[in-house]
Amino acid sequence: MRTFLVVLLSVFSADVLSAPIEVPVAFIEALDSKDTTSSERFRKEYELAVKYGVELTEKEAAKCGYKIKPVPSFYGASDPLQAKERSEQSVKTGVWFVVGPRRSNHYILAAKGSGEIPTVSLMASSDEVLTLGPKHLSLVAPNSVMAQVAAKEAAVQTTVKSNRAYISVVREDCLFCKGFA
Repeated sequence: MRTFLVVLLSVFSADVLSAPIEVPVAFIEALDSKDTTSSERFRKEYELAVKYGVELTEKEAAKCGYKIKPVPSFYGASDPLQAKERSEQSVKTGVWFVVGPRRSNHYILAAKGSGEIPTVSLMASSDEVLTLGPKHLSLVAPNSVMAQVAAKEAAVQTTVKSNRAYISVVREDCLFCKGFA
């Protein structure tokens, strides 16, 4: 009987160890083809980039016993609250990680909907992103840093003494625009 249990446990363990652990990663973005500010081509390129990224990391993840499973979730750009709702839904389905929207206002909502699940945005640059905590990141510098660098470069490029005054007209709902201005 003891030998049978050892053999049974060995077979069961081998099956469990040989099957990779699926790691669901949510990709939440305002790319619904019916309501978006991005083209259908952009959405397709986004999906191809995700697929390519999974392929590039497939072997390394497999060495550790994991398999990345992308879970795309596209919504309409005119309803930013969908970012939070999609993030909350993704967490309920068991995602390990959220790649959030590129727009700052959408990303902030998605991060708030993710609870303890880490998030990253590919482009959110509002300084408010820095207040979300260490589990929520953006791959770009915050607006204040980009604006400081732009101002320094403009000063270097300006050879004529001037008042250096400017005016900026921005959309009220564009956090990037307001932060950068």
